[in-house]
Amino acid sequence: MTSDVPPLNGDASAPMRWITPLESFLGDEEPDDDDSSDWIIRDIIPRGEAGIIAGPPKCGKTWAMLAIAISVALGVPWLNFENTLASPGRVLALAFEDGQRRLRKRIWELATALGLTPNDPRLGAHLSVSREPLALPGDERALSAELKAWKPALVIVDNLTRVMVGDQNTIKDAKRFSDTWCRLCTDVGAAVVFLHHTNKVGPIAPGKRGQGDPFEAIRGSSDLVASARHLVLMRPLEAPGEDKLADVRMRGNLDLRREDFVLAFGRSHDPVAKRWSARLEDRGDGEQVRSEIAADRRATRAARKRAEHATEFERRRGVARELAQRNGAVSTRELAEAVELRSAGAVLPVLESLVEDGTMRKAGQRGYELVRREPAQEEMGRESASGALHHGRRR
Repeated sequence: MTSDVPPLNGDASAPMRWITPLESFLGDEEPDDDDSSDWIIRDIIPRGEAGIIAGPPKCGKTWAMLAIAISVALGVPWLNFENTLASPGRVLALAFEDGQRRLRKRIWELATALGLTPNDPRLGAHLSVSREPLALPGDERALSAELKAWKPALVIVDNLTRVMVGDQNTIKDAKRFSDTWCRLCTDVGAAVVFLHHTNKVGPIAPGKRGQGDPFEAIRGSSDLVASARHLVLMRPLEAPGEDKLADVRMRGNLDLRREDFVLAFGRSHDPVAKRWSARLEDRGDGEQVRSEIAADRRATRAARKRAEHATEFERRRGVARELAQRNGAVSTRELAEAVELRSAGAVLPVLESLVEDGTMRKAGQRGYELVRREPAQEEMGRESASGALHHGRRR
């Protein structure tokens, strides 16, 4: 667009490339607050921008990448995150991390969980998966030409290290790569998102978010992170159960509705169809999930301690009965020594429990003695104990 503003060189006839009247840029109406055009998958994948999904090995990055690719290709939400395209969009997934068999199996399992197969026409028309080697810089012109012809909404590359030419820790090499990466986004009009590694860190313990900025764990020169319009950071989360959990946080230049969540991943086998399916699930707010896991662990530890205490208490009761049977009676001091307790008072609850259930009685200064029963009572007691033991095994 040209303007009527005189050029700096004084030549009014020369067209202007950069100088545009403000009214032409702003238009007649203020833009609305709908930021749907900023996203493909809201809070996860920006539209037409550079992005990074980072995390340590085995945290679920590749599973998440393939699930996102399938969701965009089908035009459906990913987990609880809105798909602002609202219709199928083309996706190119360049996957160099897994072998072909493993990669194919992962796609089959994700598709099976959605009730379809990767050969479904809806996927076939919009999703392309390739392991063709790529070098950036180097192959950007050929790649850009193919992408312009195919017109994808999203390109996901697993992973940055396999594609980047040069040293990711060297500023000069990182800048050359980042410039190429961002230029691809602009030229093609697609989001180009790289999976990337972080420095090795252990799983997050529930209740502890760790020290410092977790995004600083992303490998390479800061220019790589700075060039990404949007960052998604995944870290494994310690949790009981069969499902694997990852703490996922988002950061970038765009407005976020959610800043973090917990991603759960699990696999299940259908014995009838003889197929595996892979399930990804949004477990909700990270802080809440971590608090729930910590509370469950505290409850588990408390229950284990109660069980251990009950077992030890019953053992001490058995020792008391054995001593009384052998010596005719047992004192608190004798029982305390036998069970290796310093305080005689510590075993008093044990002896009192035996008195309460009629097994023992007080015997003056001698301590406690067994209650002598008639033969019929002893037989009934044995049958009752046997029935209680059988009931406990059944339970």
